[in-house]
Amino acid sequence: MIATTDLLRYGSLAARWFLAAVFIIAGASKVAHPWVFVHTVEGYNMLPSAISQPFGLALPWLEILLGVYLLIGLFTRVAAAVTIALLGVFVVSLAVQLARGHTGNCGCVVGIDNPIITAFVGGNNIGPWDLVRDVLLAALALLVYITPRQLLAVDALLAARREDLALVDHASDVAEA
Repeated sequence: MIATTDLLRYGSLAARWFLAAVFIIAGASKVAHPWVFVHTVEGYNMLPSAISQPFGLALPWLEILLGVYLLIGLFTRVAAAVTIALLGVFVVSLAVQLARGHTGNCGCVVGIDNPIITAFVGGNNIGPWDLVRDVLLAALALLVYITPRQLLAVDALLAARREDLALVDHASDVAEA
């Protein structure tokens, strides 16, 4: 029988890898078409024009970085927290656009028309599903955040190494006493 903590850890692993795929795909599509995404950010009319361009150029790299950290499980809790915050920004931005009646390109992915990818990462039009999707992705990131001892994570390897070093230090302290 699988314990609840095991279910949580396996669910968190699946969530972590799914989020990693979403963020790497979204970020990579924007990196491949940087100015298309910058113009989308400018079209949202939510940031001062002096900030729109740097934001539009930096965000895809942040998405890729978060995706890689989630994939390998490095700085997992921090990456999950930043993912939650970023998804919150996305939800607010999309909600403002919907409230304004703008249903144009969300900029979630650029240059990808695959219906499976656009269902999970974002498509060509802003709609209520985009809000629901981003809230669900934030819930997955919250699951990753609250899960201790992530499976298949660099963090777990580093923690085990620290514990081993602490035991060695303790053993040498005892031997000297």
